[in-house]
Amino acid sequence: MTDVTRAEFDALSLRVSWLDEHGTRGIGALQIQVTELAKDMARLEKGQDDHVKLHETEARERKGDRRWVVASVLIPTLAVVVSAGGIILALH
Repeated sequence: MTDVTRAEFDALSLRVSWLDEHGTRGIGALQIQVTELAKDMARLEKGQDDHVKLHETEARERKGDRRWVVASVLIPTLAVVVSAGGIILALH
């Protein structure tokens, strides 16, 4: 635990006494700023969540698109290979 000198304690006591006498000027404005900060942080978190969901959706769409591309290339290629194989077998 940190040792506090008598002078530091007296300075703190004087500060607290001053606040008791004069009130807590500026605290209201500080509370408003902290409240607005909390709201901004909530909006940022929501925006980040939406951004992540967008990336997940795009990744799923790209995966589906790749499947269609593979199928549209693979099936005709396979048909050509099978047809060519059949022609070669027929000629022998």
